[in-house]
Amino acid sequence: MEVVCRDSMKIIERVEEGSLDLGFVGTKTESVCTFFPVAKDTMVLALPATKEYRNLLEKGDLAEILKCPYLIRKEDSGTLRESMESLSELGLSEKDLNISVIVDNAETLRHMIVEGIGISIVSRHSVSSLYRQEKVLIYPLPAENFSRNIYLVYRPENFQPEIQKSFIRFVMEYFTT
Repeated sequence: MEVVCRDSMKIIERVEEGSLDLGFVGTKTESVCTFFPVAKDTMVLALPATKEYRNLLEKGDLAEILKCPYLIRKEDSGTLRESMESLSELGLSEKDLNISVIVDNAETLRHMIVEGIGISIVSRHSVSSLYRQEKVLIYPLPAENFSRNIYLVYRPENFQPEIQKSFIRFVMEYFTT
């Protein structure tokens, strides 16, 4: 069994082509694959835990906060895709952001926020321990705009190994009860 940690779009691509049996992703696409929602995820704006950012956070002005250096994931990221769609629902676009760095992976992005390099919209779960350790600040975003599903993605084919079918059934039963 191969375990892979990649961006959502790469996981979906590999499942579509058959080089990966299934995956968990943070976005849904038009695909031959089946996407089964397993969890809700809330996105937040994460900021470095510095005095400057604390002052901005206290003012609570999202437009002002978004003028800060903004870090984004590369285009294969489900978080980037979902956050840009959510920003557009608020009348904002990528050009309204002060994009300073494009990052390959979520771990690097979190590290850069902790180090004070910039801000980014991320999964609440991905920064919750950093928040509890007071290494990042969180600006809560409107849940109706900044919530997403986490999906189990797989190809619905008859020739799946029995262990894979069993796992898919288990996930579906577990997350529907």
